[in-house]
Amino acid sequence: NQQKIKSMETKLTIKTNADNFQAFENETQVGQLDFEIDGRTMVIPHTVVFDGNEGKGIGKALVKAAVAYAEAHQLTVNPVCTFAKAVIDRQNGKEVPPPSCGLRRK
Repeated sequence: NQQKIKSMETKLTIKTNADNFQAFENETQVGQLDFEIDGRTMVIPHTVVFDGNEGKGIGKALVKAAVAYAEAHQLTVNPVCTFAKAVIDRQNGKEVPPPSCGLRRK
């Protein structure tokens, strides 16, 4: 399963696998969001953007893809990852400070 997403500065392809979403720029993986399905809940433990790809909207694109997947499969989302939680809260109109951690980089 793939979807093309235009983030702030780059065109991404998001691939959905059994337990993660992977972001690719051209053919190079630039980020990943891992998840677990627990009953009817998608748990997001962490989001990773690889070194040199910060500030391109990749983490946000991964979180949005995960939320869209959860909605399409009638799942609730439990964002344990503080970055994912901040993105979701902002999408829902909440004012939240940037997370102090949560977006891990490799």
